[in-house]
Amino acid sequence: MAMKNADILQLAIERRLEEKYDEMEVKLKKHCDDICESAVNFRLDEPNAHEFTGNLLNSIAVALYRRGKLVQATFSSSMVPGAIAPKMTTDKFYHWKPDWQGDERTFRADVKTDEGYGKYDAQSFVVYYNPDKKAVFEIVCAYTTEYAKWVEQQRNTTGFLNTVQYIEINTPKVIQ
Repeated sequence: MAMKNADILQLAIERRLEEKYDEMEVKLKKHCDDICESAVNFRLDEPNAHEFTGNLLNSIAVALYRRGKLVQATFSSSMVPGAIAPKMTTDKFYHWKPDWQGDERTFRADVKTDEGYGKYDAQSFVVYYNPDKKAVFEIVCAYTTEYAKWVEQQRNTTGFLNTVQYIEINTPKVIQ
C-alpha cells in the first residue's frame, strides 16, 4: 500500500526533528560537563567552605536524560581528588591530621549518614533518578550527600546557588 502525501510529509518532519534533537544532545552533553565543572569550582572558590573528607565535593552529579533514558552522567569525582575517608555521621567526633584540604581539624558531625562515600551517592542518584519521560531532554544537577542541604542551609557554602544561577544564565544560550 502506498503512503499518502501527508504521511510522507509527517515522516520527513519527524526525521528532521530527530536530527535537530541529535544536534541539541551534543550541545547539552558539553553543557552538562560545564555545569559540573562550574559546581566544583563554586564549591572550591567559596572562601568559607571546608572539605573535611572530600565527600561533599565528590558527590555532585549532573545527568542528561532524553525521553526518560540516561544519555550522559558527569560526576565531580572525576574532576577532583577522591575522598580520604567515608562520610562523617552524627554524634561522632572526628580528628583529621590532615583532612582533605591538608589541614588539621576536629569536627562533630550534625547529620546522620550511611558512612559511605559521596562518589557512590552521586552514581546511585543517577541510576535511580526517575526522569520525566514526556520531556525530550532533562538535565539534573544534584549534590547527593545526606548533609549537602544542611551545609547549604547552615553555612551557604556548597556553591549550589551559584550553580543554579549558572544554569539559569547559560542554558538558554546553549539551546538557542
